[in-house]
Amino acid sequence: MNESTVRDFIADAFAHLKFIAYVDAALSAIERAGIDEEDIDDGCVELSTGKSAKRFVEARRRLRFGSGSPLSNRCSTRRKPHAKELRRQKHRKDARQSAGNTAQ
Repeated sequence: MNESTVRDFIADAFAHLKFIAYVDAALSAIERAGIDEEDIDDGCVELSTGKSAKRFVEARRRLRFGSGSPLSNRCSTRRKPHAKELRRQKHRKDARQSAGNTAQ
């Protein structure tokens, strides 16, 4: 799996309020996805012990968290996308439009 795929997967999971389990070695990948350490919240669980794995499984039972959940801070503290991410989104949109025009 290439790095951009991993970065996009992590960024999308965070943006869609999915629970994220990670190990310490994955912090650099999380940061490259645009999630700073101060953005890591209760929806992100570091798997360092068996208890943290159990905590992640218990949290996953809720599938997502959002309004009405004690973990809803992520919704209100979400920061705006970086200029680099906005350029990437525009590039993807342009590529999709271009692909649609070529198929005709």
